[in-house]
Amino acid sequence: MWTDLLHELNEVSLAELVHLHGYPSLEVRLGAFTQRHPDHPMAALANAIIAGEARWLGMPPATDHQIQEAEQRLGIELPSSYKAFLGVANGFFMPGAIVNTLLPVELITHFGEDHADQAALWRDALDDQTGEMADDVWSRLEGTIQLSGPPHHHPEFILLDPHVRNAEGESEIVELGHEMPEYANSFHEVMAQAITTARYVITLYSKNR
Repeated sequence: MWTDLLHELNEVSLAELVHLHGYPSLEVRLGAFTQRHPDHPMAALANAIIAGEARWLGMPPATDHQIQEAEQRLGIELPSSYKAFLGVANGFFMPGAIVNTLLPVELITHFGEDHADQAALWRDALDDQTGEMADDVWSRLEGTIQLSGPPHHHPEFILLDPHVRNAEGESEIVELGHEMPEYANSFHEVMAQAITTARYVITLYSKNR
C-alpha cells in the first residue's frame, strides 16, 4: 500500500518540479532543510533535486532500531500508518507543496523544542476562548511531535498529537496552518490528500502555459 502511494506521490512531485526548475523558489523551498541540517544525507538529496538530478524524492527506509530509538527519545508509540511510511522512506521531499519536507525519524522532535515562541503565541490567542476551542491542539502545541521539516514561508506543519487518539487508538495527525488546523485519521490519509492537491496544481500549471 505505502510503496504504491509513495511512488504515486513521487510521480506527481516530479511533474510539479518540471514547472519549478530554474526558479529561485525551488532552492528557497528546500533550503530551509539544508541550512538547518547541512550534513544530513537528506541535504544531499535536496541539492540533487535542485540540480534536477533526482528521480526518487525519498530517503532509504528507516530501520526498526531507528524507529524504536525515536519512540524511546520522544516517550511515545508512533502510529502504525506513520511507521509503515518510514518502512518505505525515512524522509521525503514534496518540493511543490507548502509543507514540502517530511523529516527522517531521527529528526522528528517535540514542536516546543524549536517553536516554543510560536506555540505560545497560538496558545495566548486562545486565552479568552471556552469550550471546544479552548481544548484545541493550539493549546498544547509544545507537546505535539513535528513530522515535517522547517517551513520555507508560511508556518505550516504536519504534527502528531499524542494527547488525542483516533478510533483505531492511534495518535491523531494534525495539519497546522495559519488558519484552522485540519485533522486526519492517519498519516496515509495526509499523503493521499497531498497527491490530490499536487494533481490539481499541475492542472493549473497546464492551463496557465
